[in-house]
Amino acid sequence: MAIYRQIHISFWQDNFVLSLTPEEKFFYLYLMTNSKTSQCGIYELPEKVMTLETGYNNETVNKLLNKFIKYGKIEYNKKNKEIFLMNWAKHNGSNSPTVKTRIENELKGVKTVEFVRKYLAVLLLYGYSIDTQMQEKPEPEEQLKEQSEENPKEGTKIANKKASDFYFESVFNLYVLEFGNLLTLDKWKEWIDYRSEINHKLTKSTAEKQILFLLKQSNPAKCIDDSITNGWQGLFPQKTKEKKYDYQKGDNDGFKVIGSN
Repeated sequence: MAIYRQIHISFWQDNFVLSLTPEEKFFYLYLMTNSKTSQCGIYELPEKVMTLETGYNNETVNKLLNKFIKYGKIEYNKKNKEIFLMNWAKHNGSNSPTVKTRIENELKGVKTVEFVRKYLAVLLLYGYSIDTQMQEKPEPEEQLKEQSEENPKEGTKIANKKASDFYFESVFNLYVLEFGNLLTLDKWKEWIDYRSEINHKLTKSTAEKQILFLLKQSNPAKCIDDSITNGWQGLFPQKTKEKKYDYQKGDNDGFKVIGSN
C-alpha cells in the first residue's frame, strides 16, 4: 500500500470544494487520504475508525457521510463498512500494467458487488481497461441469499444470472452514469436477448462500442426498436426526413416534407 496520496493543487480551486464548509473540506480530504484508502477508491472504513482519526463524534461522522452521499461524491455500505469514492477512477485511472494488476487484486476483495459494477462502468467511460475475468465477478452467495429472502422472485432471477450478465449491466451503468435514464436497463436487456435469439450474441467489445454509439443518439430506445423490428444485427443512426421548400404550396414554416402529400 502506498504511504502517501497525491492531491492536485487545483483541488482548492474546484467549484465544489469552494462551496463546502471548512468541516466538509476537511472530511472530504480525509476520505481521499486516510490510511485505509486504496488504488481503486473502494475500501473498508468503519465509522469507529473515522471517529478516532478525525476526532469527530459518531453523530457528526454520520452527518458528513450522508452529506457527501447526497452530493453524489461517495457511496457507503454500512453492513460491509465499505466506501466508494465516485470520482476516484476519473482522476486516478491508469493503463499501467502495474497499477491495473493492483486494482484487479483490490477489486477481488471488495464485498459490495454494486460498487464493483459502478467502478467498472466509470473505467469504461473514461477509456481505461481492466482484466475481463475481473469484470465477471459474480454475486457472493450471502448477498444472493439476502436478496432472495427480501424478494423471492427477484432473488431467483439474480441467482440464475450468468457472470456475463453482470458485465453487460456494468456497461449499461456507463450510460446511466453519464447521460441519465434516456435508455432503460430493460430495453438494453431486450437488445441483448434479441441478439442471442438470432444467434449473434454480443461480445464484450461489441457491447461497449454499441453503448457508446447509443450515447450519441437522441432516441436510443427507438434505435433498438428499429433494429429489432427490421431484423437487423446492428444498430444504426436514425434517419431524419429531408425538408425542401415548396414554392407553390408553402407550409406555415415555408417548408414541407418531401413525400408528405
